[in-house]
Amino acid sequence: MHLRTKRLALVAVTSVALVTAASGSAVAAKRLLTGADIANNSLTGADIKAGTVDGSDIKPGSVSASDLDKKAATALDGKDGAKGDKGDQGDKGDKGDKGADGKDGSNGAKGADGAKGADGAKGDKGDKGDTGPAGDDAASELNAAAFTAAGFTSYHYSNPGPVVVQGFGAGNIELTADGIKFGPFADGSSKGAGITYSGLNNLPLTALTSLSYEMSYDADDAGGRASAGPYVRINLKLAGGGTDVLVMHGNGDAGQMVTRWPFQNPVRQNPTGTEEPGDVTYPNMAAVRADAKYADAVITNVRLNLGFTNGTNLRGTLRSIEFNGKEFDFEG
Repeated sequence: MHLRTKRLALVAVTSVALVTAASGSAVAAKRLLTGADIANNSLTGADIKAGTVDGSDIKPGSVSASDLDKKAATALDGKDGAKGDKGDQGDKGDKGDKGADGKDGSNGAKGADGAKGADGAKGDKGDKGDTGPAGDDAASELNAAAFTAAGFTSYHYSNPGPVVVQGFGAGNIELTADGIKFGPFADGSSKGAGITYSGLNNLPLTALTSLSYEMSYDADDAGGRASAGPYVRINLKLAGGGTDVLVMHGNGDAGQMVTRWPFQNPVRQNPTGTEEPGDVTYPNMAAVRADAKYADAVITNVRLNLGFTNGTNLRGTLRSIEFNGKEFDFEG
């Protein structure tokens, strides 16, 4: 290790003085040695006794790394210390600028179909459409054979008697281009006509769920116009073996072609064809079905009549009739 010469000169002077004193020499030194008395680089580490110089003899800061040789400097380099503790989290930085828009991604796969939505509200009733072409219904051909093939027969009453006459007859009941024509009957109280439908024969009364017909009627007198309208007769066979008749009138709207729904009208029990004290009138067909008497009743036939009521020159035209949704059109 090489120390600066001037610092070592002081140490050497001190050492010489000590040696002289130790030797017991009587010669007194003329003066003390100083750094000026020692030539630069004349003293080396070998001239200094081991252990005679320690840290207290060296002024702090007077020795730097450049005063040491490479081996000593390397020996003084310390190893890396242990990793320090994690510092506290710094303050939140300012919000950065908005980045550039990225490129459009590829289209994703088609998603599954969603659940069916609830049905919307029922729309308003549309306008009546144009009349379509005539169908293949046999009754629409307006001939007696087709009429019969569809399950219908016609009849009228002839006085005196009266006698029931099957089939069509001029002045009583006829097939025309406008439909089935009834009358005119000069005396609507003693004459009349009708049609019979056999398509429901031997079915329970409960099987007849819908009945309507489009018909007009008129008379020359007010009484006939008010109460001589068409009527439906349902002939029944009861479970106990007896018979019965249900009658539904279609009065009102005289002189007009209207659709009538007899099931909505009062229903009169009328087995004899004339009003009797024991006859019962029901408010509608639903009330009839609720009566246990008709629970097992079976239909023998259904008829539509005009006449044998009242009215002067009673007359009418039947355009169509419907049973359980099946419609028969009698126009040409």
